[in-house]
Amino acid sequence: MENVLYLTQRYRPDLEATSKEVKLLSTHFKNSSIYDLHLDGYFKFKFKQNLVSHHFIYYPISLIFLYFYTNNKVIHVYTNLCDRPYLPLFKSKNTIVSSTNFIPKEKIIPRLHDLNSVKKIIIQSEVQKKELLGAMVDKEKISIIYPPADLKSFSYQKPSGDFTILCASTPAKVRDLEKRGIFLLLGIDHLLKGIKFKFLLRGIKSVEEKINSYKPKQFLIDDRIYPNMNEQYAQVHCTIIPYLRLDGYLKLIPTSAIESLAAGKPVLVSSQTGIVEIIKKEKCGVVFEPTTEGLLVAIKEIKKNYSAYQENCRKTAEKYFSQEKFLKKHEEIYQSLQ
Repeated sequence: MENVLYLTQRYRPDLEATSKEVKLLSTHFKNSSIYDLHLDGYFKFKFKQNLVSHHFIYYPISLIFLYFYTNNKVIHVYTNLCDRPYLPLFKSKNTIVSSTNFIPKEKIIPRLHDLNSVKKIIIQSEVQKKELLGAMVDKEKISIIYPPADLKSFSYQKPSGDFTILCASTPAKVRDLEKRGIFLLLGIDHLLKGIKFKFLLRGIKSVEEKINSYKPKQFLIDDRIYPNMNEQYAQVHCTIIPYLRLDGYLKLIPTSAIESLAAGKPVLVSSQTGIVEIIKKEKCGVVFEPTTEGLLVAIKEIKKNYSAYQENCRKTAEKYFSQEKFLKKHEEIYQSLQ
């Protein structure tokens, strides 16, 4: 296997799903390393055997070294389709680009020359593929690889008590709550009967304060980080992804959705996510339009026909989202570049 260098931005595998994917790949492919740019502080450096991380301000200084360091390596730009720091500079090399978020064709077109120059473009959803093809990206360069879940870490446990819906999210700012659909959920609090929501919100204090200002009665808010998420899914009946729109800062297929399926729990997903087609095809949850009416209808449906949706969850996770399939498909791509 050739050496692989992952070029990332804001590498935070303890908090962020895309970074976790990079960590999984770099751990699996032993000859790999990670180069990371961040905005967390001018004097925050990391120099380890397989990881270099520093502030963006030093990038012009390190660029010459980095360019020569990439010789004889597979370069995997694991950021987004419109990457500015890395893509224009390394497109002529053995370069792959991965993107886990949504980028519309209007933003892809200015980067078309760069994208058509790389060896492979890896995305995670059919909805992103349509945007790439609409921007006239070479279809032979495009591969869909669904995000991974460690299936061995999850198992079905029958929930008890009131019908409970989990919403796990990581809003960095109060303004993130709107596009993530949190206000949509809070808006139905007074309409809920026999249904509760559990929020796992790994955001900042101001986010929690904003939510608490609504004084929700049917919502439990928890900002703790749980190493064993299977225990959290065990306590709920289903998981919700209530995004209001496709957005460049929202993961097309959120980790909580695939972990929920791995734990045997159905999902309620907004039509503004990248997992919609899979949920419809495999009948492991309900897709809704992100409106009050659409959400209430979806909750009623999943509660009424819960058993039918629940029995399809684990096998859907095994079919699409196993770590083994994720790693094998990347290995095939890396080998094709040798």
